[in-house]
Amino acid sequence: MFKHLCLLLSALALGAWSLPALADSVTYQVTINTTSAVSTDGYIDLELNPNSASSSAISASVFNFSGATVTSYDPQAANGSAGSVSGSLPGSLSFTNSSVLNDYTQSIVFGTDSIVFDVTLTGVGVVASDGSDFQVAFYDDSGDSLFTSDPSGIAGVININTDGSVTPDSLSSDVSIAATPEPGTLSLFGLGGLVALLLGRRAAVTAR
Repeated sequence: MFKHLCLLLSALALGAWSLPALADSVTYQVTINTTSAVSTDGYIDLELNPNSASSSAISASVFNFSGATVTSYDPQAANGSAGSVSGSLPGSLSFTNSSVLNDYTQSIVFGTDSIVFDVTLTGVGVVASDGSDFQVAFYDDSGDSLFTSDPSGIAGVININTDGSVTPDSLSSDVSIAATPEPGTLSLFGLGGLVALLLGRRAAVTAR
């Protein structure tokens, strides 16, 4: 038993030692309450933009998109992308902050009570002094903002701040942006649980 415990503690230490390598990648799940717009036409607009020409390199991946149907109906002639963007919804999207504006707009039909997607931010700019942000906005088919009262029209933003911190900001009660643990962190939690379990059993045996 003690030998096994030592092995697990060693694995736990190795997992903790490897965590800094994951620090330049953060994942958030974005959820938007779209109840007020179910079955109507509109747009989703996603952007990853630097705050200055000196901003460090960052990329964003959007995936696991659900809750709306992509359409070709485009009354505002807004569909398309600008800057460094590849991919398309409902599949995955890839952004970098290499241009002043990196934007993807797609017409959709709001099909359920919520839109959900994941976004992973990666790159030295996530931990280095930077200044960029990932924005999400929605519009109806007339071009008016949805799910926010913010004058900018932005419903939610993930700020990569100049001090290297990353902070989500929901600009509406309809928007939730929650951090998602990295796989390495989940593994570490699992090892920690096993160690705690073995320690508890060993203490119980000793007490008998």
